Amino acid sequence: MNIGILTFHYAHNYGAMLQAYALVTFLRLKGFEAKIIDYRLPFIYDLYELLNFKGFYKRYRRKNNVLIALLKSIKNFSKHKNKLPKWYRFEDFLNNSLIKTSRVYSLEEINQQNFDCIVCGSDQIWNSSLTDRLEPLYFCEGIIAPNKISYAASNGNEKVEPKEWVLFKSYISNFSKISVREKGLSDFLSNKGIANTVVLDPVFLLDKQAWQGVCNPVSIKRYLLTYSFNENPEFFVEAKKLADKKHLQLVCLLFKKNESLSSDIIQVVNGGPKEFVSYFNEASFVVTNSFHGTAFSILMRKQFYTIPPLKGRERVDSLLGALGLTNRITSADFDDTAIIDYQEVCDKLNLLRQKSWNFLKEALSV
Repeated sequence: MNIGILTFHYAHNYGAMLQAYALVTFLRLKGFEAKIIDYRLPFIYDLYELLNFKGFYKRYRRKNNVLIALLKSIKNFSKHKNKLPKWYRFEDFLNNSLIKTSRVYSLEEINQQNFDCIVCGSDQIWNSSLTDRLEPLYFCEGIIAPNKISYAASNGNEKVEPKEWVLFKSYISNFSKISVREKGLSDFLSNKGIANTVVLDPVFLLDKQAWQGVCNPVSIKRYLLTYSFNENPEFFVEAKKLADKKHLQLVCLLFKKNESLSSDIIQVVNGGPKEFVSYFNEASFVVTNSFHGTAFSILMRKQFYTIPPLKGRERVDSLLGALGLTNRITSADFDDTAIIDYQEVCDKLNLLRQKSWNFLKEALSV
């Protein structure tokens, strides 16, 4: 069966690329001829465009006079240059690790591929704030294929807003089978009479050994890893206290350098997807406020704590609740004597993994 996957595989975001890698890899391991459809929504992909100084000036000149455009270009091009190593690592993973079609630019080019099935998902492909609107393509609108399903799709919310519901309902009718990532959205759709299944984020379809296959060695030994964004004020304070208590080096995997952190903290700001997995693989302990930070802590069987994010914690709560790990959610005063029994966690995870695979088997056989 020839399967095409439509998702956010091109976004320079760890979770986006790694979930795409996981889904296409898993389907191919199960014997399907699966590829990611290399369509890149301009509204998102343009954010990751590699610009020279002229490109920056052209962008800022649209809404500013010459002087302001020059000043903004000088300031931001300098920052942009510092991010180039990270940009190239993401592009390397996109171009060399993801199994995908040649680049396509339109619905017509997708239909020319003659896929037997289209899988939309995972990630927040139904989140209109990320795509500038409810993007028809991520609902298979206009796509010609014998079978169309969603896998672990999300809108980043527990419901569909009333102003979007009529269009959302029309679009979602394109699918023969629907699965979503979050229980909140699932309950909302069920209450609206739309049958669906809650499945795992694709990163969980691969096990620890499979993820270690993308790892590179990390030179730092015995460290407590943090991965976070939009942190509450005490996040790094509590992480440092725990690292000191455990006599571990504190390593922070960050989107950009944090000037407020002390010089004895190692900041990793240029890591790509492979580096992300590698740092989780070799960490002695993890503190995170991220869903995928929590996910890879579990996949790599690490002792960890999740500090609740300032917003959007539902999917973290849902995941940890399903695995019996709600005691790993805390905001301060870590109890470092509480040890995760990973045999019990893996037993629960394997049941959920089987449920997700059962959904895919049934959906792909339609």
